Amino acid sequence: MEIPPSRAYRLRLFKETGRAFHIANELFAENSRPEVMLGQRITLEQYQPIVNVMSEAELARFFAQLKTNADRTLQKLPSDKTYIEQYCKAAD
Repeated sequence: MEIPPSRAYRLRLFKETGRAFHIANELFAENSRPEVMLGQRITLEQYQPIVNVMSEAELARFFAQLKTNADRTLQKLPSDKTYIEQYCKAAD
């Protein structure tokens, strides 16, 4: 199946820059788009150039903050079992 030009552009943009954008009424939000692309094994062709100007300490702080934010979010989420019981449980 041929990829429509608008989709091909978005795939190329992500591969070349890691950038993604949201179009109204799309299923995935802009901040979810990279995860969707990576989940489909669409990978970046290069890393972000900002890394070249950041010190090791700045990079360490940046990644530590990402981990802290992810851990905070994870703590708020229900367990798999709780989620299934609450949202996916079969009728009795």
